[in-house]
Amino acid sequence: EFIAKIFANAIGLFPVGTMVELDSGDLGMVVNLPSDPIHFNRPQVKLIVDRTGKRLANGAMLDLSETGRGGEFLRSVERTLDCREDGVSITRFFFG
Repeated sequence: EFIAKIFANAIGLFPVGTMVELDSGDLGMVVNLPSDPIHFNRPQVKLIVDRTGKRLANGAMLDLSETGRGGEFLRSVERTLDCREDGVSITRFFFG
């Protein structure tokens, strides 16, 4: 268990390039590890499809460790997705 936690802190629970669905219904690509290693399950995500299914050419960058006034997290990962099934190329996403 200890080794698993060290590994998760090193690469994050969601490695860079992982496509995720957020609890808001938006889809995003993990573009950076969590800003705070304590929140290893809260990476930085760039939105690529909004909750209505519209592809976003220049989606917002979100830090999933952001909290509201009451301390609750604003957004969370609902599940991971296979980007091939959604027609998203990780190479094209990062390198144009």
